[in-house]
Formats: sequence, structure tokens, C-alpha cells
Amino acid sequence: MGKEKLDFLKKELEDAEVVIVDEISMISVDHFYDLHKRLRKIFDLEDDFGGRALLMVGDILQLPPVQGRAIYSKPKGSQNSVWQSMKDKDQNPVGDLWKKLNVAVLKTNFRQGEGDPWTELLNRVRIGAQTKDDIKVLKSRKHTLLEKKQYKKALHLFYRNIDVYNHNNNLLNSLPGNFFVIKAKFNIPRASAYTPTVNDHGLIDSTNFSMNLELKVGARVMMIYYVCISDKLVNGQFGTVLDIIADKEGEPEAIIVSFDDPEAGIEQQRQFKSISDRYSDQRGCPIYKESPEFSIGLKGKNQGKTHGAKYKLTQFPLRLAFAATGHKVQGVDIKRGTDVVVHGYDRIPKNLMYVMLSRAQALENVFLEDFDPNHIKVDENALKQDGELDSRSINHF
Repeated sequence: MGKEKLDFLKKELEDAEVVIVDEISMISVDHFYDLHKRLRKIFDLEDDFGGRALLMVGDILQLPPVQGRAIYSKPKGSQNSVWQSMKDKDQNPVGDLWKKLNVAVLKTNFRQGEGDPWTELLNRVRIGAQTKDDIKVLKSRKHTLLEKKQYKKALHLFYRNIDVYNHNNNLLNSLPGNFFVIKAKFNIPRASAYTPTVNDHGLIDSTNFSMNLELKVGARVMMIYYVCISDKLVNGQFGTVLDIIADKEGEPEAIIVSFDDPEAGIEQQRQFKSISDRYSDQRGCPIYKESPEFSIGLKGKNQGKTHGAKYKLTQFPLRLAFAATGHKVQGVDIKRGTDVVVHGYDRIPKNLMYVMLSRAQALENVFLEDFDPNHIKVDENALKQDGELDSRSINHF
């Protein structure tokens, strides 16, 4: 980390007392140790995590890191591996940060609710202890129970990006009305000579923003950026496009979205009352372009790293979402009343079927397509660690 960037972080975080890490199953062990080392530098303290309280939240029986080892594993990096194996003069392990954490296992299920048969079924699926009756229930939830219109309106969850891409495009093209293509804009330092890249799914660099956001009125969308946490305008919030408002030049200025969560965007609607009042009967919330800054990545041998320069990206914080991957919806609540079709796949990764099923609050909104009971797979190492965490919990009562 360069001195300029370090000085910036020291100033930005000087009053920070608590560092919160969510969805810990997706945090690799090397990122865990890199965070530890980075915080020590930022706060100029040799204590673990720079002397700041670290609050880690999540379920290790959900999805593992992409291209990384689980947070409880041995690091890939040699420096991190050496650090993990450090011992004091009495041979007590002092470098294994995972084992030094205090554990509190939370038992109350706020998504599905306590005592619900759906909750109990999911609890068994989570640890690979599903019964014959559980499988019978899941098999009974065939996607053919939905009428054609309901099937199209439902959120479809897939393992593969290509399936999401195809489903989204097919349903977008089937909608009537005008087709809007909203191109992202950039403010890039001239000296950097940097050109943003676009992946096979139309996303810019390593962001979730689209280079060309393609929409129609009636399209299902998902927030991909934290606009306002207190107003629930956050990454993973689903909704339907009610209208697209253009400026005098015909450029889309605001996208009116009716969110599935009736509590999402209430403050935004109040702030832009003159617009939202036109769509009050459908809870229409105006969403505007955001202009976040991103570090410019290095190329060649240093690919994956960044230097001090940044560029600004301007685009709507939305993404087409008739369908999504299971990875994208980890941490998302699919509200009661919103139908979801979970698609099976022969080579589906461990824990993914549980994640996709458990996003839904209610069983009556869950439907399965191409489902095979063998798709329910549990990572044995994660299961073992889950048991160890339970035994370490400080809140047994």
C-alpha cells in the first residue's frame, strides 16, 4: 500500500472503533489476514486488527469464497501461512486469528420465523440432514404449479451466469414498449490512459455496474449499490420498473421502481415527492444515477492490484433481475408473496441449493425446476467448523 493511500485511509478511518465484516463464508482466509495487516498499518498498532473491535457476521454453511480458501483454512499466501502458525515463547498459538475470535451463535430465525415447518425443513437441509418427508415436500413444489404469467413474473435463481443472462434477455425482449439502453459515463484522469474493461455479462471491471443498462417498463430489476442503508435502498433489493423519465435531451434521468419491500425507498419518495406522487398508488420510487469512484487497476505482472489514481463511473445502480445467480442473492430476503423458481443443475456446488431455497420467507412462494435430491450437498469441512463454533459459543443458555 502506497504512502499516499495509507495517509488517506488513516484520515478517513481515524475515528473508527468497530470494523464489521458481513457474509463471512465468502471471505477467504487470505483476505482475512490481509485485513488484519492493513488495519495494523492504518492505526499504527501491533494489536490484532489494529486494536479495533472486529464484528464478523454470517453462516459458514453458506457459499465459500470465489477462488479462495475458506476463512478457517490454511492461507495460500506464504506470509499469511507463517503468520497463522506463529506461537509465543510457551508454544501457545497466537497467530491463528480465526481461533482467537469470541463466538456467539445466534439461534433466532428472523427471515422465515421460529416454529414454522419451512424453517425446520431448511434447518435440516442446511446440515444435510433432510428427511424423506422433506424431499417429498420439495418435490411437490414443481414449477408447473405456476401459471405462465406467474412463472414469468417469478424470480428465477440459477447456478450459472449464462442461464441468468439468457433468461433475463428472453423476458426483457418479450415485454412490449420502448427499449432503453443507458450507457455508463466515465471521468478518467487523462494521465492514466486507462480504459475500463467489460466482462462477458456486460459489467464494468470488477464492479456490479452495467456498461449498457438495457431496460423496458415492466422489467424486473435489482439494486446493485448501497444508495441509502437506512432507507433500505441497498444491494439486493428487488423491484419492478414502472416508468423511465427522460430529460429534455431524451436522456434517462430517473427510473421509477416499485420495490417488493414496501419499506424500501420511503424517504426517497418523500424527498422527490413531486415525482413519486404520480406513482403513489404503486409505491413508485425514483432512482437516480450514482457516481462512485473506483481505483484504477494495474496491468501485466501487477494485475489485480491498484495504484492511487481513481476514476468516476456514472450509471444507474440497477441491474436486470428477472433472474439472478445463487451467489448474487446470498444475504437477500425474498419477501413473502414474491414467487421464486429455484433451478437445479447437475454440477451444482455444495451449500448452494440451501442458499437458494432459504432466501424465501415462505414455502408457498418456492417452486423448483430440474430438481434432484442429490443437488442438496453440504461441505463437510464447513459442517465440522460449524460444530466447533457452536462448542465455542459464549452464549450457551
